[in-house]
Amino acid sequence: MPEAELRAELAAGVAFVAYDDGEIQGVMGLQDVKDVSLIRHAYVRTNRQGEGIGATLLAHHFYEGRGFHLVSDARTPALLRRYWTVPERQIASSVVLADRDLQSFAQ
Repeated sequence: MPEAELRAELAAGVAFVAYDDGEIQGVMGLQDVKDVSLIRHAYVRTNRQGEGIGATLLAHHFYEGRGFHLVSDARTPALLRRYWTVPERQIASSVVLADRDLQSFAQ
């Protein structure tokens, strides 16, 4: 990520946490928006994927054991658009976890 983009993300309130074993191996960015927390960035070095680094970063914020559940793929686009302006290509690769019933949100 270019420095200017990183500075803009920080200014927008994105908080980053890194997995570092002498060199940064993974990064996750979290942003509170309205009544939710968005994982805005989640990256693990390609050669380190599959080692649990992403799971470690995710567990730092929240996980299913704390009452969060995976939202159906059909609801993901509407939820992402409600809280964030997101490109269609990113919607296609995003997942949403929620800690409450989302019946009030559009399908």
